[in-house]
Amino acid sequence: MLYFETKSTQIPDEPYFFRHTGGKGGVTPGEKYGEKMFTKVWNEACKLLNVDGVTLYAGTRHSSAIALRHYISPEQIKAATGHNTTKAFERYFFYDEDDLRKTYSLTLQDERGKRLAKAS
Repeated sequence: MLYFETKSTQIPDEPYFFRHTGGKGGVTPGEKYGEKMFTKVWNEACKLLNVDGVTLYAGTRHSSAIALRHYISPEQIKAATGHNTTKAFERYFFYDEDDLRKTYSLTLQDERGKRLAKAS
């Protein structure tokens, strides 16, 4: 069984979310998971959670893009999820209506927080 450990709360310099915590078989601690290792961890987690039919590819692209949108810019998310083109990225990342309303309402305030117009 694989266990997940949290050793650091710092965001790594490289945009990889899953990294090895110990050296084993030529793997350096902190090195990103390879495709085989990550697939193994994903499949085991799905089995433990009784989740069927969710591939690693589909499950991580959409979920990662959506979860990160509250913390970093779309450009940073695009880099972190490994999307090479904006068109491919936009299939997984879309703007939530509540996020758009919040952004719009913030633009209706001056630097002191005073409302400039009433949002409809």
